[in-house]
Amino acid sequence: MFNESLFRYILNKNGRDIKYAAKIMGISITTLYRKMAGESDFMRKEIRLFAEAFPDDDLMPVFFSTKVS
Repeated sequence: MFNESLFRYILNKNGRDIKYAAKIMGISITTLYRKMAGESDFMRKEIRLFAEAFPDDDLMPVFFSTKVS
């Protein structure tokens, strides 16, 4: 499950914004907002590109549920 608050925190911590995130992921801002809302899924390539832009941050909890059942 996508963690929007952590996603925004990482962007803010690094002095970036949603527009930057969409650009590095190669998608439009509208598409990014749809993905953030859960209307469509993030593709592996988009997650990889985001991770490459923020190599010092742990991004697993942003894009994947970390709860163990």
